[in-house]
Amino acid sequence: MSGESQEQGAGARPVKRPTSDKPPLHFIHIPKTAGTAVKSTLRGHELEGAYELLWGGHRTRLAQIPEGEKVFFALRDPVTRFESAFSSRQRQGLPRYHFPWLPFEEEVFTRFADADELARSLDSSNDADRALARGAMKKIRHFRRYRNWLGTPDEFRARRGDVLIALRQESLTEDFARLCAELGIEASLPTDEKQSHRSPAGAHGGLSDRGRANLKNWYAEDYEFLAMFD
Repeated sequence: MSGESQEQGAGARPVKRPTSDKPPLHFIHIPKTAGTAVKSTLRGHELEGAYELLWGGHRTRLAQIPEGEKVFFALRDPVTRFESAFSSRQRQGLPRYHFPWLPFEEEVFTRFADADELARSLDSSNDADRALARGAMKKIRHFRRYRNWLGTPDEFRARRGDVLIALRQESLTEDFARLCAELGIEASLPTDEKQSHRSPAGAHGGLSDRGRANLKNWYAEDYEFLAMFD
């Protein structure tokens, strides 16, 4: 079992370095943004295009990558990303993977039956529920803000020129085609749920107005990143 997708406190791994004369293109894998589909599709094409593709795991951050080297990643509306992330960790990564809960995750998913219950608890009058919900948002990797991978918006703007492309999960097919054209390779994304690591149909229970408002407030900074690529 690989712990990459569920480790909460481990430090970042060294960034991979190119093995060819081609310029490197680093992939920053932000969880639940369709990164698994992108990564699995482009595996085997690392040296076919204009760049050498270098795969970072969930612990790779923009700050680790040398300035001037190109990067790409995928983004997604933070609220729908949270819904998908909650569903994925509640299932412990199944069906594509199986990453059992860490002790803190077991506490979270035992207390909160669905994504909306956790979201509503972010401003709960119950101190224990509020603390657990907010702790989950900070400690569970899949729930963290984009700054965990990209830095603050200001830090990211200073590196904006190093971004080859930012894929959007909402327009992934079109964006992936643009990426392949930029790279000069031919590839097609998987369509089945397991290969693309999508949540099964009906897995998301929906959000209440309060839950959605709490999440938008919590992820307010993340919407700044989306605005940079509108």
